[in-house]
Amino acid sequence: VVPVRYEPLNGLPSADPYRTARRVIALKIDNARGARPQSGINEADAVMETLVEGGLTRWIALFHQSDSSYAGPIRSGRPTDAGLLLPLRATMVASGGQPWILDLIRAAGVPILREQDVDAPALRRITSRAAPHNLYADTMALRAEADASLYQDVPPPDLFAWAPFARPDAPRASAISFSWSDPINVTWTWDGRVYSSSLNGIPQTWVDESGRIGPIVADTVVAIIAPAYEASPPEGVNGSPVPALVTVGSGRALVFANGHVLDGSWFRSAPSQPFELSYPDGSVLTVPPGVPWINAFPADRPINWR
Repeated sequence: VVPVRYEPLNGLPSADPYRTARRVIALKIDNARGARPQSGINEADAVMETLVEGGLTRWIALFHQSDSSYAGPIRSGRPTDAGLLLPLRATMVASGGQPWILDLIRAAGVPILREQDVDAPALRRITSRAAPHNLYADTMALRAEADASLYQDVPPPDLFAWAPFARPDAPRASAISFSWSDPINVTWTWDGRVYSSSLNGIPQTWVDESGRIGPIVADTVVAIIAPAYEASPPEGVNGSPVPALVTVGSGRALVFANGHVLDGSWFRSAPSQPFELSYPDGSVLTVPPGVPWINAFPADRPINWR
């Protein structure tokens, strides 16, 4: 009898226990107007969202026991990605990035696969979208490319401490608004089963290769709230500054689950460590099992709920 194993990225029983022993493939997904609707998001074990230039956001779709043959569009990496992915021992997949940013991510210890590093179908340009929003991924082929690159193939630790929801006394939060920037406001609405996402009032959707469309949803919505700063290239190195977050230390953490909000803090002393969540009294803030959407959110921007 094979014992039940649990997916470390979402705490759910693994569909294939043998897949829990492999690496995370982390796809950097575009979220500009020309990139929507995105693909593969509905197949990921977890998704992260971060701020980039122009007040826009990008996503990191995390595939561990899951896979997608059609995910994208893939875009470039940013400094904050390194601190988010290093604890997960993930192989990052990006279209590229400014050389100084790629050097920073590699120096942090995060392996990267880029378009020029792999062959189709691992990464390929599709004809139905205009560049730069047309680079798509096959995560199974990317796993083979990561093996060929001799990148470590080890599983992630638990993303959070997972435990069934046990706080019905927590304040209600059935509609949550993340004001990422003046042009970007994302709302998550609890329907009694899942949280559905809308961008500036328009429901966010995914599309598969056959054209089938569905809503972008999450079982839980997590906010890791951290100080924002502008990351710049080293002195004498060409490049332009980009938004970034300080994700080592401590800060406020919010977990939205079952239509409630759990308010606490996050802590870690090194970028290689997972985030530890706790309540003000020091007890562990556990996250209910389910596919999470994790917002690495700037501390100078508002989050509202009702």
